[in-house]
Amino acid sequence: MALTVDCVGNGLWAPVALIFFTRGQHLPLAHVGAALTVGGLLGLLAGPVNGLLVDRWGPANGAALSYAVRTGVFALFPFVSATWQVGALAVVAGAADRLFWTASTPLLARLVPAGELMGVLSTASVLKVSGWAAGGAIGATAGGLLIDSATGLHLVAYANGLTYAAAMGLVLTVRRHLRPSPAAEPSADGRAWRWRDLRDAPDFLRLCLLTLLLAFVSDCLTTMLPVVAVVVLRQPSWVPGVVIGVACGAMAVARRPAVAYARRVSAPRALRLAAGFFTLSVLVMASSGWAGPVTTAVVLGAALIGTLGDALFAPVVTTTANAAAPPGLEGRYNATFQTSFGIAGAVAPAAGTALLAHGNTVLWLGLAAVCAGTALSVGFLTRPTRPVAAPAAAPLRRIVVGGISGAGKTTLAAALAGALDIRHIEMDALYHGPGWTHRTEFADDVERATRAPAWICDAQYHWVVGDLLGERADTFVWLDLPRRTVMRRVLLRSVVRAATGRELWHGNRETWRSMLRNPRHPLRWAWSQHATRRPRRPLSSACTPASPSST
Repeated sequence: MALTVDCVGNGLWAPVALIFFTRGQHLPLAHVGAALTVGGLLGLLAGPVNGLLVDRWGPANGAALSYAVRTGVFALFPFVSATWQVGALAVVAGAADRLFWTASTPLLARLVPAGELMGVLSTASVLKVSGWAAGGAIGATAGGLLIDSATGLHLVAYANGLTYAAAMGLVLTVRRHLRPSPAAEPSADGRAWRWRDLRDAPDFLRLCLLTLLLAFVSDCLTTMLPVVAVVVLRQPSWVPGVVIGVACGAMAVARRPAVAYARRVSAPRALRLAAGFFTLSVLVMASSGWAGPVTTAVVLGAALIGTLGDALFAPVVTTTANAAAPPGLEGRYNATFQTSFGIAGAVAPAAGTALLAHGNTVLWLGLAAVCAGTALSVGFLTRPTRPVAAPAAAPLRRIVVGGISGAGKTTLAAALAGALDIRHIEMDALYHGPGWTHRTEFADDVERATRAPAWICDAQYHWVVGDLLGERADTFVWLDLPRRTVMRRVLLRSVVRAATGRELWHGNRETWRSMLRNPRHPLRWAWSQHATRRPRRPLSSACTPASPSST
C-alpha cells in the first residue's frame, strides 16, 4: 500500500512539475527544466549514504525517513522564488527517492517468507506501474485545470506531500512485524566492510551492469513510445492513455505466470527471455512507420510485448541482487544496485530523444542492438566469479548436497557436518509438521538458518524456497548413483521404517499403507524421476527438488 501511495505521488507530480514552477512560481521554463534534471542526477550521489542508513537504522526507518523528507520538500515548493532553490530541493527529493528504493527490497525481504519474495516484488511492479498511471492521469488533469491558478497549483504540491506523509505512517506500522536484522560479518582480516570491498564482488557488479542496460531499454520504451505514437506516427491523442492502460492490465495478468516461470528456471534463463521480449518489442516499433492503417495496433502490440519483458526482468533481477548481499550489508549492496535503475531513468529520456532526432527507425534499431547484445551477454554478466588461482583452497562453509531420493543426501550431509563441525540443516525436519502437514514457517526457518556463516543441508523443496539455497551456498555436491543402487536403498529404508515404526519428524512415521498407496512415496518418485534427474548434474541444478516428501 505504501508503495502504491508513493508511486501515485510520483506520477501525480511528473506532469505538474514544470507547470507548477513556470506558472505558479513564475520561473523560466528552460532554467527549471535544467534544475530538475541536474538535481535528480545529483540525488543519485546519495547512494552510499542511503545504503549506510538502511543498514544502520533498518529498512523500515529508512523508508519512513525518505517519506518524511519528501513531505518536507513538497511543503517548501510553494515558497520557492529562484531557480537554484528548485535545484537544491530537487537534489534532496532525488536523494530521498533513492533512499526509498534502497530500503524497499530489504524491507520486503524481512516481511515475507524467503520463497515468496519474487512474487511480492512482482506484485510491487504492478502497483508501481498502476500508481504511476493513476497519478499521471490525476496530475495531467489537475495541471490542465489549474494552469492559471497559483493557489490551485500550491494545493497540488501540498496534496502530494500528504501522500508521502500517509505512506510514512503505513511503513511505520509494519516495523514490529520485521524479522531481526542480521549483523554484518567481518572480513577475513577482521576489519569492517568498506565500499572498496565491492571490487571483490565482480559478479554482483556485472549484475548491476546487466540491470542498467535492460532498465535503460525499459525506460526508453516507457518514455518514448507515447511520444513517437503521437508526434511521429500521428496517432490520436487518446493512444498514449490506452497504451498505459493496456500496459497496466497486461502487467497484472502476466505477473503470476511470469513468477511461476522464473521459479522453474535459472535466473540467467529468465533474464535472457526478458531481453528477448524487449528486443521484439523495439523491433515491432521499428516497423511502425510502415504499418499504415494498423499503426495503432502495432503500437499496442509493442507495448504488450515490452510489458512481458518488464514482468520478468524486475522481480528476477531484484531478487537475485538481494540474495547476493551478505548479511548486514543489504542496504549498501541494494544502494549500488538501485543506482543502476537511477542512472537508466536519468539517461533514457535524453538518449531516446537524441536517437529519435536521427529518425524513428534509428531509435528502435539502436535499442534493439542494446537488447540483443545484453541477451547474448547474460551468461557472462550473471555467472559466479571463480578465482583463477588461489594460494589455498577456501574452506567449505555453506554446502548443499543434491540428488534423487535414496542417493544418500541426508546421510552424507550429517557426516560432513560432524567432520567440518558445522550445523546440519535437515530440510525434512523443518518442512513436515505433525500428521505430515506442511509447516507454514518452513521458508522463514530456512531463510534464517542459511544466513549463518556455516551450514550444510540437503537440496529439497525448491518449489517453496526457490533459489535461496543455490544463491547462498558456496559448495554443491551432486550424488549421481545408478538406479539399482538408489532403489535398493529406498526400499530398504522404507521397509525398516515401516517395520520398526520409528518416529521421523514431529511424531510422523512411515507406514506400509503409504508405501502401497501414496503416489508420491519416495519409492515411486525415485523410480520415475531417476532418468530425468541424472542429466541435471551441473552445479546449478544441485538445488532442484529431489522428492516431494522425503530424502
